[in-house]
Formats: sequence, structure tokens, C-alpha cells
Amino acid sequence: MRELIGRFLQPLLWGVWLALWAGLATGAQLVKVVHSEFDPREYRALRFASGLEVLLIREQGPERWVLSVAAGRRDDPAHTPDLSRLAALSFTSSPELRYWGAEVGESYTYFERTGGGIEPAAAVAAILRGDAPAPKNIAEGQQRLATLMRSPRQVSASERRDDVLRTVASKPVAALGPSASLVQLEHVKPELEAFIREFYTPNHARLVVRTSASLDRLEKHLGDVLADLGKVEKSSSENAAAIPWQDQEFPVAVDAITDAPPELQFSFFLPEAATPDTRKGLALISYLLQHQGPGSLAALLADLGWALGIQTQWYAKGENASEYRVTIALTDLGLKAHEQIGALLMYQLEQIRLHGLESWRYQELARSARYDFTYHQWRNPRDLRRLVTRMHAVDVERVLSSPYELGDFKEKRNRELLAQLRVENLAVMRSYRGGDLDARTLDTRTPYQLREALEIYPDIKLSVKRKLTLPEANNFVPQRLAMKESQLLAGGGGAGVSVLADTDKVRAWYSRPESTRMPLASVYLRLIYNGPNASADSAARALVWSRLYADALNNALFDARMAGADYRVQAHPLGLDVQVTGYNSQMGLMLNRMGQIYSDAWPLLQNWESARDRVLQALAGAADGLLHPIYYDPLLQWHYRPAWSGDSLRQALVALDAQSLKTAPPVGRVEALMVGDMYRQEAQRLEALAEHYFLSDNAPEAQPAGLVVGDQSGLLAVARDQRLRVYLQAPGDGERDRVFTLALARLLDGELLSVESGSERSSVALQAHYYPIAGRPGLIFTLAPDVEVEDVLKAVQSRLDEPDIGGQLQGIKASLGRSLEGRQSVDTWLDESLWRSVRQAYRGDERTAVAALNSASIERFAKRLIGQKAIDISTMPSFEAYGEAHKIIEAGYRLP
Repeated sequence: MRELIGRFLQPLLWGVWLALWAGLATGAQLVKVVHSEFDPREYRALRFASGLEVLLIREQGPERWVLSVAAGRRDDPAHTPDLSRLAALSFTSSPELRYWGAEVGESYTYFERTGGGIEPAAAVAAILRGDAPAPKNIAEGQQRLATLMRSPRQVSASERRDDVLRTVASKPVAALGPSASLVQLEHVKPELEAFIREFYTPNHARLVVRTSASLDRLEKHLGDVLADLGKVEKSSSENAAAIPWQDQEFPVAVDAITDAPPELQFSFFLPEAATPDTRKGLALISYLLQHQGPGSLAALLADLGWALGIQTQWYAKGENASEYRVTIALTDLGLKAHEQIGALLMYQLEQIRLHGLESWRYQELARSARYDFTYHQWRNPRDLRRLVTRMHAVDVERVLSSPYELGDFKEKRNRELLAQLRVENLAVMRSYRGGDLDARTLDTRTPYQLREALEIYPDIKLSVKRKLTLPEANNFVPQRLAMKESQLLAGGGGAGVSVLADTDKVRAWYSRPESTRMPLASVYLRLIYNGPNASADSAARALVWSRLYADALNNALFDARMAGADYRVQAHPLGLDVQVTGYNSQMGLMLNRMGQIYSDAWPLLQNWESARDRVLQALAGAADGLLHPIYYDPLLQWHYRPAWSGDSLRQALVALDAQSLKTAPPVGRVEALMVGDMYRQEAQRLEALAEHYFLSDNAPEAQPAGLVVGDQSGLLAVARDQRLRVYLQAPGDGERDRVFTLALARLLDGELLSVESGSERSSVALQAHYYPIAGRPGLIFTLAPDVEVEDVLKAVQSRLDEPDIGGQLQGIKASLGRSLEGRQSVDTWLDESLWRSVRQAYRGDERTAVAALNSASIERFAKRLIGQKAIDISTMPSFEAYGEAHKIIEAGYRLP
């Protein structure tokens, strides 16, 4: 028994001793950071006696330091605005911070540095000692601030809206003093010193460091440099900032010109401190306001043609003030109906007060949040600035977990917060494109104008009220999560891929990779239409219908996303790709819901014109995740046929009518992959669901759009617009082709090549990237538009002949090997690599391909790519010409 107790206690005592020793060695308390057990990063937190807290993160990537000081524009004294910016610029004018950048927000100042060993710790200490920069650095800071204020810059719509609100909330402009950039040095220096003593202290600062190196050495160095920073208690300042809106009478209404799509922004100002308790109290209210399902405010506004969606956010505005913001993305019709939209919002808030604050709804959110933290959120890149900001509000050990810790439901607290979301605390901003207004803000010069605010919103018709209902229980939230029992995973349940179906109409696969460690699964679908590109009209109909389908899913599957599931829909000339990812128990319900929407009578057909207009905007270059990059990139367009020019598609879109959109495009073939923690029998049921809902019973006989892929020959294509792009497609689609092409990209990227430009020779930096198209590995070179293709290929060949290639390849091989090893420890099946591989029907051995890399083999491979005849696709006037151009290499291509 004694031996058993010792076995368990000894590691614990050893860990405690190490923590105490580390604290003594560094002058800081070592704190354990709560994180997901599946998160591969290493975390370490330090809490210094001075009040400074530091979070260290070890992961691959360039080293980055982010220091946050709790001082921003809201702390500027009224008689000397811009003092916070002057402080930041004065510090970064000093030699210690010459590699640092600084940015000042409303509440915080951020100092950031990327790269460079551990010496940045000295710069952090220099900022936090409370000593003002030297006078010459202050003077330089004033010059930089003046230049910054005079320099034209791109201002986002969000910055403009915030500036308008800040301007309306401020004291009258006449009461403001001159900018800190204009005050004489002998007068601004004492003010700046007082400002720095007030705010630039360790207990008002937080630091995050991301590094790929060992944390032990970095921790010791930070302890040596930062341990002697003394604790400074905050003192009261004569320049304390006023509470936002304290001199303003509510409600307030303002218009603003932002040159962005119209929005309606409702800002409720609360006398609430910026605490996690406030955020938790607003979580259920936000969920009910943002809901997009049937009966929701968002769905009603969409049906009326007034709005595209609702978002809520909460902002800290001071020590005893915060803002709860409801933003509604408007249509042009909704811009005119802003008063009715306001009435509907206030009515919905009242319904939440009467019927929405239920404990079971809150517990659904809390359970979903816990699952998200454990299984999903750690995969996202760590936003260091967001983390360092959060460290001001929560203890460092909970900086990762706090957004997902909702705790128990407190109805009284929820009602207190909801009671403050009323007209008496409200500022409404309507922003839109075009026009001109009376006044302009000082900072961004945004036109704005106050207008009469409504104290009482108009009544809502009873027939409209009846359309608004609160959501029922969320069936997508799992009651419990568990991995499948391994002994029941028969028939391809281990490593590898097994075939579920292989017919003319259906091809389906199943896999449970060995790396699976979590109760997650994915379903990948490719719906191949019958002849969607037979004409520009049919191609246009397919695009609009895809947009309508994606919009319908946003409404029907809102609860699924809230419960940790996700999906993606992408339209391309072959048809539609659908990806569903979530917990293993959600897949059947998700696929059922998606299939029902696809096969039932179209519910959103009344909004087809809005969907058509959004497709037109996307084709004109507006961001839209629905459309495949093929619609913007001629190199991708080469690989599909028939295809249609943007002009042809736009003309067809304008000529569409509702009648042509009543039925979904007929699906001639379904391809599917079921992968993750599921039994083979479950995968078979999912395949049967996909076939039942998506495959057309009586699809007309027609040739589907063709994806052109290489057989044994590769492709060398050239596109020249604002730049020269040279695309080299690998001769095959196996793992050797992929690995060698990837190695070439790493070998050549950033190389200086000597090329002829006119009558002179010059050196150009080569941008080389791995660029797979249509499942085929490829390499793309990007250069200046006046460079000749022949010179580029000759220069690449000369570079490959140099004797140091072998040494560089050894480093690349080692990097690729580490990448392969790392993929064994995470669930890589959650990305699309397996789906792409299984459709191309190859199962190459990556390790064998990496081992075959040497200077001789890669030179032979490169010669094969470079030795092809270049086809300049930029000279082709339109997509229609591609059919003739394909005949050049027809013999070397086949259709899948």
C-alpha cells in the first residue's frame, strides 16, 4: 500500500517542488493554464509580484511578442487629446523599441514585435518602469504623430462608425484642446510623464509571447529581466477620462456615410463594469437575438427583404461603462424601413423578457460551449492580441477557457441586464453609401448628422407579431459525447479507406483513420449536375440556386452551428460541394435537414432577385465564400469545360426569372466520403441518405461539366495581367508528384534570379508556391509583368544546376519529415486532404516519396516540367475560346 501511495504522490510532490523552484529562480509564480487536452501547443504562465502577468505559447511559426497597456484614447485628457498615441510613438522612437510597432485603441495600447530572440524582454522592461522617454524621443514622437494625422490612409467602415459614435459621445469640439502633436515640448513633457506614471506600470500591463523554442530558457530570461519591476498602485489622476455619454441625453439617432453596405446599429450603453459576469449575463440574450431559424427576427427581416443578418457584440467602455451593440446588415429596402426594424427589435427584446429567459436554454449554451472548448476552438489560430486583451479581465490561468465558462443560470442577473436594453440607453446609427451630411468627424473625416430619435417606436401589426416565435430545444446539442468502441469497428474501421458504393451514379468511401482521438466526424459530398454548363443560362441558374440553398441552410442549421457542427457549400462548374463536420452523433440529423431543404419546394424563392444580385456582386469581385475560385482565376478556368465568360454569365443572370428556379438542378452523380469516429454501418446509412435526397430519380440524360485532368503529360500555362504567372502542372497525381512539386516550391521561393529585362540583365525575386489545381499537384511562379517566360525557365534551370542544392534539400526533407510526424498526432482527416486523395484514387506513400528526394531526382523532375510547350492562356479572349485551345493538348487529357 505504501508503495502504491508513493507511486502516485512522488510525481505530484516532484511537480510542486519544480514549480516552487521555478518561482524562486524567476521571481515569478508559475501558473498552470487551463486548456483543451487535445491542444498540441505548450502553455506556461507567469505572475510577477509587480502585478505583471505573462503568457508563453510554444508552437511553430515566427516568434511574436504582444504587450498590452491598459491605456487608450478614452484615457486622453480633454485638454490634450492624442496623448495616448504620443506616449506609444515616443516609446517606439527609442533605440530599445526600434523593431516594435505600436497601435492605440479606445481602451488599450498594443506594442508588437515579430522575430528576434529573447532580447525583446529588455524593451518590455523599458516600457513598464514608468519612466518617460527622453525629450528627443518625445519630439520625434510628436513629428510621427503629426505625420500620421496628415497622411491619407484607408479607413474601414467599422472605424468610421466607431469614430462617429465617439464623436457624438464626446464633449463639444470647442472644449477640446490642441492635439498632443501640436503642444510645445516643454508643456507636453510634464503631461506625458504624468500619463506614463499613471498607466505604464506592470500591474496595468499584460504580455503574450509565442515562440517555437523551448520555454525554459525564455522563462528564465524573463524572470531575470522583469523580476525587479516594482509594484505600483494606481493613483487618481486629474486627467481621468469622462464616462462615455455622461453629458448626452438618450435616445440618440445619427446617420453616417461609410461607403459600405448599409447597416443599422443599436448601441445600448450600460453602467456595467467590463467583467466576465456581464458577458455571461448577455450570452442567452445574444443567442435569442441572433437566431436565424424559423420564427426568428433575422428570418422575418429576411422574408420582408429588409435585412441579411443580425450580429451582437459587447464592448468595455470604461471602468464603469460598457456597450451592448446589435448590428443589422440591411438591404436597400431595409434602409428605408429602419424605424419598423427598430420597432421589431424592441418587441423581440420584450418577448425575450416575457418568455425567453429559461434555464434550459442557458444550459444548452453552456454545454455547447464546454464541447467547443474541448474539441473545436483550439484548432483556430491563436489571436495574440485578443488573448492579451482578455488577460486584463480574467486571471491568466483562465485566459483560454473563460469565454466558454458560462456557469449556472442566474435569472435575476439576466433580467437586470435585459432591463437596461431600453430606449433610454440607446444610440441608433444608420450608415450607408453615398450622399453628404452636414458635419464631419475630426479623426476619419466621416460625414455624419444627428437626427430626431424615436422615443416610442411604431406599433407592429398582429399578423407580423405572430410570425415571431422563440426557438424550441436545440436537438443538435449532444447530451453526451463518447468515442465508438474499437472492438465494434469492423469492416474497414481501422486505418485505410474502404468502398461503400461504386456505380455509375454513386461513388462512396468510408474511413476511420488511426489518428482519430475525438468523437468527431465529417461527411464530404460532391453533387455532380447534369449539364449545368451546357449553356450560360443553365450555368447562371445553377449559381443562383446554389446561393438560395446556402441562404436556406444558414436559417435551418443555425442551431447546428451553435451546437458545434459546421458546414460549407461551394459552387463550381461541376455542381456543388458540401462539407459537414461535427460530433459523430450529429451527422445523421445534419444530413437529413440538408437533404430535406434540397428536395422540398423552395422556401426562399421570393428572395431570388436578392440572391441573383449577390451572385452578380461576387462575379464582379466581391468576396463570397460560395463561389469557387475558378470564377476569378483564368488558370483554374482552363481545367473545366465547357466554361463561360463573366460577361456571358452576367447577361444570363440579368435575364433569369423566378420560374426557371423552381426546381433544383438535377444531380446525375453523387460522390461521398464518410470519415471519422463512426461505425461502418452508420456510414452506410449516411450514404443512403445522400443518395435518397440528392440523386435525381429521373435526371435527363446529359453530359455533366467536364473537369480536364492530365494523364501522363503535364501542363505549362502562362497568364499575364497585373503580373506574370507561370503555372507548371505535375505530370502525374501520385504522392511522388505532390512531394517533389512541394519541395521545388520551397527550394525556389525567394530566390534571386538573373533575367533579361529589355536590353539589360537584372535580378528578380521569385515567388514560388505549391498550387494544386483540379486534384493535380502544381507549382506557380509569380513575377513582374515585363519578365519573359523563357528567361524565368532558364534561370530556374541554372539555379537547379548549382552545387548547394543538395544541402538545401536535406533541410527541406527534414521539414517534410517533421510535418508527416506531426500529422500523426492530430486529426488531419478534418481537413480536405483525404477527400481530395480518395477522389483521385491514389494512396501514395509520402515517406517513400520524401526519401527519394535528392539533387539528381528533383532536377530530372524539374526538367520534365520546364521542358513543356508554354500555352499563353491570357491571350484567349473568352471562355468560349478554351474549347478550341484544348485541342492543342487533347491527346494528353482525359475526363474522369
